[in-house]
Amino acid sequence: MSTKIKTIKAEKVSAELLLETSDGTETLTADKILVSVGRIPNTIGLNLEKIGIETTAQGYIKINTRFETTIKGIYAIGDIVEGPMLAHS
Repeated sequence: MSTKIKTIKAEKVSAELLLETSDGTETLTADKILVSVGRIPNTIGLNLEKIGIETTAQGYIKINTRFETTIKGIYAIGDIVEGPMLAHS
């Protein structure tokens, strides 16, 4: 949290990142880097409404506190529901 990438130096098998943290600068070497910005639910075109699964105006699947959709026994997690966009969270 509160960390910015200042530079990335890409090599053939690794990358070196210069980070700006609240404590100063830090170097991190990684095998791979994943950059993800502006994720949205990928539900458009699935015709969920035809089977009775309701979505929000933004395309998220509506769920209850147990992650159950508007159809009993069908659950949804991850990028297609509101909240943290990670299935393991």
